Amino acid sequence: ITIIALLLWELLVFLFQPARWILPPPSQIFQVLVDQRQLIFASAWVTVYEALLGFAIAIIVSLVLAVLIDRYLALKQGLFPILVASQTVPIFAIAPLLFIWFGFGILPKIIIVALICFFPIVTNLIDGLSSTDRSLIRLLQSMDATEWQIFTKVKFPASLPYFFSGLRVAATYSV
Repeated sequence: ITIIALLLWELLVFLFQPARWILPPPSQIFQVLVDQRQLIFASAWVTVYEALLGFAIAIIVSLVLAVLIDRYLALKQGLFPILVASQTVPIFAIAPLLFIWFGFGILPKIIIVALICFFPIVTNLIDGLSSTDRSLIRLLQSMDATEWQIFTKVKFPASLPYFFSGLRVAATYSV
């Protein structure tokens, strides 16, 4: 189907001859991709680097913040509503400020990626940590388990499906 669509596109451009800058034929696009491959690969590498670094920062900050929010009720009551409300501000409103503050280098782009990826990871992880089976927690508490043992043996493993779900969403946003 893709090949048929490309052939149809090529034919329609040949028949109707729109301006090449409005609708170039697939053959011309392919030729430019071949001719400019060095520039495209260099630019793609920069994009991948920025996406991966911003994604990694979002993961680290999300893990730390989700654990703290789960551990301290006051943080959950005070910070979680702010996190949710922060998603009403579009990134397009924040991005120009970041470029003014930090210039046009790599830093504002990494911050933008981290901000975009942060929310799905942290909210899913908070949901996962809070939905841990209470009977398992009570069982470990009855055996005098420490908070760290409860976290490492029950809470965090139980929250991993939520965490990976957040990672999957954030990974698509990162690029």
